[in-house]
Amino acid sequence: MMNFQSNIVKSNNRQINILYFSSFGNEVRGGQESLFQLVANLNRKHFNPIVIVPTFEGGLFSKLRKNGTKVCKLELPKILNFRILNKLKTLWKLLKLIRNHRIDIIHTDGPRNTFYAGFAAKIKNIPLIWHVRASNKDRYDRVLTKLSTRIILVADTLRSRFKISSADNKFVTIHNGVDLFKFRPRENKKYVRHKYHIDNDATQRPKNQNAFWPVSVA
Repeated sequence: MMNFQSNIVKSNNRQINILYFSSFGNEVRGGQESLFQLVANLNRKHFNPIVIVPTFEGGLFSKLRKNGTKVCKLELPKILNFRILNKLKTLWKLLKLIRNHRIDIIHTDGPRNTFYAGFAAKIKNIPLIWHVRASNKDRYDRVLTKLSTRIILVADTLRSRFKISSADNKFVTIHNGVDLFKFRPRENKKYVRHKYHIDNDATQRPKNQNAFWPVSVA
């Protein structure tokens, strides 16, 4: 496996260019919100993100552009088809984009974009990070694991999806962050109890759980 750090070349006068892939253009999906927060909170003095989306519709494109992020549209053909020429054209476009933007790292979030980006990364000898958020297995997991330099899991339980791989050094668990400015406790601590007519001393039993704890007023 390639040395992860030695393949990221950064001078004192240049940012690290990161190419992000989004499997969807819809901003309301959890994965796309997570991607946006990741890109939006990068230190732009050191990192320059470019995001590839499959469509300019759905809101994610506009949201990223308002944030000052460069966005490119690139539709990726399905992996399981026999239109080889179409796949080669897509790979050529991707390689050209990587060259033009001097990409140092590729960050993917789904099987299809990891497949195409993985081959491009191998050709260009740059690291690829696959961000896995789904527990359901994909028929191409074995190939995608080999194409990836690192695989980020949002939970430890997702490791069971990749039982076929013994390359434990490729996997790392990084939980999704929470925007504390967006999800913050209400100033009025009695709001929830008052809204749902809950007594101050009442306890709540969650569904399918055996434990009890005081009702949250957050």
